[in-house]
Amino acid sequence: MEDVEKIDNVDNNNAVLGYGCMSIRLRHPSCDLSNFSSLLSMRCFRVWVAGSQRETPAGKKLLDVYKESYWCSESIRFSEKKGFSLDLKNIINRLKNIENEIKFIKSTGGDVEIYVNFLGSVDNGDTIDSSTLKTIGELGVNLSLEVFPKITGLQPPPVEGR
Repeated sequence: MEDVEKIDNVDNNNAVLGYGCMSIRLRHPSCDLSNFSSLLSMRCFRVWVAGSQRETPAGKKLLDVYKESYWCSESIRFSEKKGFSLDLKNIINRLKNIENEIKFIKSTGGDVEIYVNFLGSVDNGDTIDSSTLKTIGELGVNLSLEVFPKITGLQPPPVEGR
């Protein structure tokens, strides 16, 4: 399996220098999800277990506890040179390798998603073929897309007929 590129210029708080990035996010009402780093052969960016004390990314303890377990992979950068659809297929192949674990998470109240963010300050575009979409659906994985526009002083064009 092709290795995904570690992203060195992402703060994982949606500030991306480049075309965009994606990660895998898992949520579950109670299960410890920390084993997914090894199952997916991916580094973990954030992980916690339901019921444990909440803390900031810097490690400062907060007063309440996490209501659900969470695991998020480190972000993977894609660019015009290294397209979105290629990295998406790579992520899907990793998820296909743990299909039984995904079914367990989903059947016990959890959720699995591929989270993708695009920079809105550059032209973005790619095609996700029907076979890839079908595989995402068969796995029961959600695909979350988010665009972060960086447009200053521009107004959208007028809509005809208004």
